[in-house]
Amino acid sequence: MNAHRLRADCPHPQVYRIRVQDEFDHGTGMGLLRLIDARMHAFDLDKAKDRMRHVLIDLTTSTVASTDWLRVLRYAGDATARRGVGLHLIAGGHLSPPLTAQQCAVARALGTFPDLDAALAALSGTGGPGTHGT
Repeated sequence: MNAHRLRADCPHPQVYRIRVQDEFDHGTGMGLLRLIDARMHAFDLDKAKDRMRHVLIDLTTSTVASTDWLRVLRYAGDATARRGVGLHLIAGGHLSPPLTAQQCAVARALGTFPDLDAALAALSGTGGPGTHGT
């Protein structure tokens, strides 16, 4: 699963962040989906559903090695949206190889932020997706 490439934490009570380190390949993508599915299952069991509002996929130290990441983000977005939880990217603009128009559209739809501080500042006040820098 390439678990060593994934680190999860909660930098804010309403935010769950998954940091992807190094290559975002097929194995890393499957591990990311498992983390999100587990977190969403815990969310379903949590009586205080106002705790988690956003999942951040932090790509500041990642590169894209396959096209699977687009499919992963779509699935993850569906899984979180069903529960009213936003899915967003951090540093989605630096990925290589360069993003296609379709990949850029997916990243924009999720909402992208240049860093964690920008994401927390924007999401703690508004809660809405959108592109907030890259």
